[in-house]
Amino acid sequence: MLERVEAAARISYVSSVARAWIHMGLGETDKVFEWLDTAVDERDPQIIHLPVKPIYDGLRADLRFAILLHKMRL
Repeated sequence: MLERVEAAARISYVSSVARAWIHMGLGETDKVFEWLDTAVDERDPQIIHLPVKPIYDGLRADLRFAILLHKMRL
């Protein structure tokens, strides 16, 4: 799936949040936070759900999660 997304990103827009979710599924937490940080910078509309969406529950204990929320001024 990751290869498909990377190929698609070469010819069209792929959401940074979507990329983060793929890395979440692969257990690549560092990449997840890289893409979520990019999503915040890009103001990806899907990032607004970061504080409440259950898919992020496994990331909440990580200090980087709090840093992202602070960056979003939440």
